[in-house]
Amino acid sequence: MTYSPEGPAVNSRWTLSGLRPGVNVDKIDYDAGMNKLTECGWGPPGNHSADKEERHRTRQVVLYALQRWARGEEVSAEYGAIDRNFYGIDMTSWRMVLAAAVSGGARGRRH
Repeated sequence: MTYSPEGPAVNSRWTLSGLRPGVNVDKIDYDAGMNKLTECGWGPPGNHSADKEERHRTRQVVLYALQRWARGEEVSAEYGAIDRNFYGIDMTSWRMVLAAAVSGGARGRRH
């Protein structure tokens, strides 16, 4: 929260004021992040995969976490990405996916 002498506290996340790319909001390359997820062993399910639905949901959870990270919701994004009770992945894989997505976004690729 941001406190101002002129008035009440303002939560900058909800008013969208104070969000600056590279400071508290990152450009994200979703394709690079999802490619890294595949490299980490969380690839798209095959046609005969026994865990087809679980892999699909895991990929959706990670993509949503990347979208939340891009909006400045870093803590919630990370908790969602690594929540093993709801199709999350391990912390090491998440950090690798995030690093690939952020570095791709910094190079100007954003999807």
